[in-house]
Amino acid sequence: MSMKKQDDDTRGMEGIDFSDIPEMTDEQLVQLKPSHLINPTNIPPNQEEK
Repeated sequence: MSMKKQDDDTRGMEGIDFSDIPEMTDEQLVQLKPSHLINPTNIPPNQEEK
């Protein structure tokens, strides 16, 4: 990721205190799934199967 892209992604997040958000455990991370697998209507229009 370029520095410019990273700056664009984090713009507006200055001043937000993330210190009280707990870190996810390895077990929790393993359980994460892409949203389009949970709800197929979340597939962006340019990635829908034809």
